[in-house]
Amino acid sequence: LTMLLALYKKMNNTNLTSQLAQHVGGATGRTRQSKDRFRKRANSMFRHIDTDQSGSIDMSEMFKYLRKMRIKGTNQNQLNEIWAKYDTDGNGVLDYNEFYRMLQDITNKHTLITGYETLDELNEEQLIALCTHKWPNSVREGHEHHDDASDMEVDAEPDVDLKDSVQMTRWIMARARRLARIGVLATPVLVWDGATPQEQMAIDRIGFLFLAYQVQYWYFEVIEMFRKLIMTSVIVFVYTGTPAQLAAGMVVSSIALVFTVKIRPFANSRLSTLQIYALGAQVITLFY
Repeated sequence: LTMLLALYKKMNNTNLTSQLAQHVGGATGRTRQSKDRFRKRANSMFRHIDTDQSGSIDMSEMFKYLRKMRIKGTNQNQLNEIWAKYDTDGNGVLDYNEFYRMLQDITNKHTLITGYETLDELNEEQLIALCTHKWPNSVREGHEHHDDASDMEVDAEPDVDLKDSVQMTRWIMARARRLARIGVLATPVLVWDGATPQEQMAIDRIGFLFLAYQVQYWYFEVIEMFRKLIMTSVIVFVYTGTPAQLAAGMVVSSIALVFTVKIRPFANSRLSTLQIYALGAQVITLFY
């Protein structure tokens, strides 16, 4: 979940929008008092940017203001994307209403999620934002979205009931697992640490069977023992003394090799590499 929240913040906040949100000094808020404070800040900022007092802001005025305030991340391409998104009438300038909506949207997105929330702490607004967000479908698309604010549009019809918090929570976790599976989320290796009494008890009693493996692959020792049983005992009775016996052994070893390469089950990556080399050598030996 933490990695998913970090990805959400990165996709919704470019360098420019993050710095601009911090410069404004906070989101709109829910109370009338906080909304009034935000509107005053927006009014003051609009007057400072509108140097020719035309009642609207053009891109050059905005660019000069950002440079004057030394707002880091000022980028002409990002500014063009912001202009294209919030200049709703397409006249090349932002009037006050468009400018206010831009500030409101940028600051609300910047402060909506901190990135440190737990699943139980997510409120309804945050759940809906995560469910309706346009998540990448590949590693390449994810990297492209990191630097392209124009692609940060939400799905029109998310496949989840936005009134059911339980369903939204399940959908979010399912999406996080999918993104981790396709490599968009870089999740750390989960190892056994005895964090709970039950886990510590399992480690003390049968830890020698699973401590070498990542948490999600705790069962791999059973698969490995079954492979060894086939190679040392069962295969003896298959096509004894014929080339087909070697072929059967090569098939079993090849399946084990592909499976190990795909999941790399050991907590220590060097052990996974060693296992891959050993199985590869076994396949080559049986082939020749």
